[in-house]
Amino acid sequence: MSEGSVRDRSREFFLTCQTERERLENSALSHRKRFSQKAAQIGKDIHRTAEKLAKLTKLAKSKSLFDDPATEISELSYIITQDIQRLNEDLEELSNIHSIENPPNAQSNEHAGSVKKCLQSNLKTTAEKFAAVLQMRSENLQRQQDRRNEYSSAKSFAVSSQPSFLREGEHTDSHANGGEVVIELGMPMQDLTQEYAESRALSVQDIEKSINELASVFSKLGEMVSLQQEQIERIDTNMDEALHHVDQGHTQLMKYYQTLTSNRGLMAKIFLVLLISMVLLIIFGT
Repeated sequence: MSEGSVRDRSREFFLTCQTERERLENSALSHRKRFSQKAAQIGKDIHRTAEKLAKLTKLAKSKSLFDDPATEISELSYIITQDIQRLNEDLEELSNIHSIENPPNAQSNEHAGSVKKCLQSNLKTTAEKFAAVLQMRSENLQRQQDRRNEYSSAKSFAVSSQPSFLREGEHTDSHANGGEVVIELGMPMQDLTQEYAESRALSVQDIEKSINELASVFSKLGEMVSLQQEQIERIDTNMDEALHHVDQGHTQLMKYYQTLTSNRGLMAKIFLVLLISMVLLIIFGT
């Protein structure tokens, strides 16, 4: 092969290596940036959900029989339930991003794990508060129903306890008007009572549905926390093994140092013996 046919491609090789290294660094930086942006967005969404929950708590404390914000409470409960489910899915996506990124730096890995743990804790706290508000709402509905039943029973007893001459007068007046007064007053009252009962039944069903959905969210959060705990335990185990290896290495280095020290002492003694021998030979030889 002639010298002219040989080409030095070292520069191209180094350029290729540099390009590949920059690509990997940019990819890792992109993953870290994506993780940070996703975590920040989840934190903001949890805060917004907490604000909605505060409004729902204020509405759920209402105990009025005639001005109950049932519609607004149902709408807010549905919205918060959807928000919590979506946030749970976002946390799973954040875990996937962290798994794909898999930072080699232990400090970065620990920071990402702490961020996930903090967000999971905040979401779990929000979900627990939401469940407590739903429970309080259910108890208030039951108390309102009991009070309404007591009020209806007392009113019926008062009507039945009217003096006979008053009931007879009312009976005469109703006959004079063709009985229309009794019908027009009685039927709307029955309709309102039926509508109230149906509204309360729907509210209770919505609460039970939301609680069941929250149970699913708690289950998923528990799985993620358990998985993260296993990862932390593995990291602790690896750290213990690394410390054990470091201790063993230090022990071996100390043994080697002691060996070198003893060898140096032996060499010094030999050199001293040789030096004395040479001096004696010189003295007695002359």
